[in-house]
Amino acid sequence: MVRGPYGANLNQLFELLHTKVPPTGFGHGSIGQGTDQVNGLALCRGYVNATNSTKKLQERCPPKKKGTIVWYDYCLIKYSNEYFFGEIDEKNKFYIVNIYDVDDPATFGDKVNELLSGLSYTASQIPMLYAISDHPNYCDGKQGARVVRGSCYVRYELYPIVEAP
Repeated sequence: MVRGPYGANLNQLFELLHTKVPPTGFGHGSIGQGTDQVNGLALCRGYVNATNSTKKLQERCPPKKKGTIVWYDYCLIKYSNEYFFGEIDEKNKFYIVNIYDVDDPATFGDKVNELLSGLSYTASQIPMLYAISDHPNYCDGKQGARVVRGSCYVRYELYPIVEAP
């Protein structure tokens, strides 16, 4: 457990993320100064309560001064004593693919590429959306896949992955 000014700043950061995330699904911020500064972000599905995710983070991963990144099905939470905003995180990434192959990989691949190209075009105003580029290298021919990075997340499946409002 982190004590002192950094620990207090970390708790304030979790509160800040709790208030910033629900309206849009994303929040980031910095609390403190100098060696006691903590920087963090949370990326959650719009209907997910960020408080539950930050509490799980605190319970399962005791806070560390250097920082932590945790991915859940519904949220990504990252914090660090280093300023990482605006930087592409190439260190922290992983891929999850559905164990089942599709019957017609070429046609399915075309459809997935069409979907992801549409997302790329729509997100072109958001230069940080870069996980889409990893899809062809790791996820071809699978019924579903996730590309999870330190500050972005792309997923597709053959079944609904978002709860209806």
